[in-house]
Amino acid sequence: MPARYYYLIVYLVWINVTGCSAPNHLEFDEAFELSSFLRSHVRELQGQQIQFQILTRQGDPVPFDILRFEWVEGGRISFQTDPNGVLDVAFEKDILDYEVMVSAESKGNKVRVTW
Repeated sequence: MPARYYYLIVYLVWINVTGCSAPNHLEFDEAFELSSFLRSHVRELQGQQIQFQILTRQGDPVPFDILRFEWVEGGRISFQTDPNGVLDVAFEKDILDYEVMVSAESKGNKVRVTW
């Protein structure tokens, strides 16, 4: 096989590995529904750590901000993020049975979710 074909094959494999991998985070400018997100992006919920990070519109972390979880049926709970604007959560499978909206309490900030 000529060398140019070898390089072409290596290049195509490299593009497939680096260019087609799915991202492991999403950013939300508005409140988002948690169970829909989890069903779409997390294969195995049991034991999976989900990281929430509050960011400015420019992408800078917002330390000690508040992340709000609000149940549509009623009730809410809020958590303060760490100095990097991060909150790590491991959910039980029953969270998928509820409609929970997630948002940054402060206006103008966005939430990055990493799984």
